[in-house]
Amino acid sequence: MRTVALHVRAGPRSQPQSRRHPWCTVRQLGQRQGSAQCAVPEVYGPAGFRPCGRKPPRHRGHHELRLAGGSPHVLFDIDPASSTGDLLRADEQKIADLVHHQETARFLWETGIPHCSGLFLMTSAVAAANPGAPGGAIEPEDEVELDAWEDRDLLKIGYISVRDAGVYIDRDTGVVYVSPGAEELYEPVNADVSAFAYTLLLIAREIPGEDPDQEDLSRAEESVRNEVGTRDSIAFAQPDGLWSEYFDSFLY
Repeated sequence: MRTVALHVRAGPRSQPQSRRHPWCTVRQLGQRQGSAQCAVPEVYGPAGFRPCGRKPPRHRGHHELRLAGGSPHVLFDIDPASSTGDLLRADEQKIADLVHHQETARFLWETGIPHCSGLFLMTSAVAAANPGAPGGAIEPEDEVELDAWEDRDLLKIGYISVRDAGVYIDRDTGVVYVSPGAEELYEPVNADVSAFAYTLLLIAREIPGEDPDQEDLSRAEESVRNEVGTRDSIAFAQPDGLWSEYFDSFLY
C-alpha cells in the first residue's frame, strides 16, 4: 500500500508566491505591457488572456467536444476522446484513499481536468504521471493538503489562474470550491468535478484565441452559461462568482 504524505492545515494560510501569473486580460495588455510585475510564463494563458506582449495560439481540436452520455452519476459525462489531449488525470491509488465520493474519484482518475492552456494546474501531490501533459501543467507540491472548513472536508487538487486561487473538492459530496491566496474563505464554483472540467473545455472551445471582439466574447459567454447552467445551478448563481468574474474581465 502506498504511503501518502498529508498536510492538514491548521491556522491562517501563508501567502503563496505567484505561480507564473498574473495573466493579462486583453483589456489590461496595453496598460501593463513591459511592466516588471507581469512576468511571461512558460505556457500561454487561456483564450483571451495573454502573457505580456505575446499572442496566444488559436485553440484547436475542441470543435467536436462530446458528452458520452453513459453515466447518471456526474453532471457531464465527458468523452475524453473529444478533448485535445490536455486532460490532467489524478493518481488512482491516491485519490481512492483520499476522496470518499466515488463518482468524483473515478472522474478524476479516468477522465481528468483540462489544463486549458494554463487556466488550470494540477498539484503533483495528487496527479498521475500524465506523460503527455503540457509543460508547466503540474504544480510541484510534495504534500497532499486537506482543509476543514465549517462542516466540509476539502482536498486541494490544483490551482486556477483566475484570482490565482486554489481549487478544492469536497471529499464527501464532490462539490468544487476555490480559495484565493491567504484568505480563509471557500467559494463553491461547480456542483461537481465534471461540471468544472466541462466549463474549462467550453472556455477553450468557445473563446477566440486571437483578437476577439466584444461580440465574440459575449457570444462565448452566453454559450458557456447556457450549456453549463442548465445542469449546474452553482456555476453562475452569483454575479460576482468566479466564472462570472472570468467573463467580466473581458466584457467590462
